[in-house]
Amino acid sequence: MDIKYVEQLIVLFKQFGLQELHIESPQGKIICKAPSGEPIFQTAKNDCLPKEYYCAPIENTTPPTQTENIGLAVRSPLVGTFYRATEPGATPLCTVGQKVSEGDPLGLIESMKVLTLITAPISGTVESILIENAQGVEWDQALIILKPL
Repeated sequence: MDIKYVEQLIVLFKQFGLQELHIESPQGKIICKAPSGEPIFQTAKNDCLPKEYYCAPIENTTPPTQTENIGLAVRSPLVGTFYRATEPGATPLCTVGQKVSEGDPLGLIESMKVLTLITAPISGTVESILIENAQGVEWDQALIILKPL
């Protein structure tokens, strides 16, 4: 196997906080495992995809002649279950009307026992929360609408 390929795999393994990775090809087999005892938790990196992915404009559809944006949608980077708080009964990470700064936590998505922190891609005000707590979400589904400051 090419050493640059292996190095890229290690960088991606660390970047996405994976716990285990198995790759098998005709050239060989690679198994990467994270040290035990580390928490299974990762942060969605807003810089790994274009900013437009996490922050796509949503057009105001009422009335249809109006083309003014009502805000920016924070979208789900994966399929899973959306949680507004870090644990049941805890204070939600964000509420409607709350001012948030870029990087502030907005919610969590749990997928395959791994929690992904959803952060604000821009500074703004939470206009609406489109997903109920503990509701399933799809990849690229709008979660929260932010109005830029």
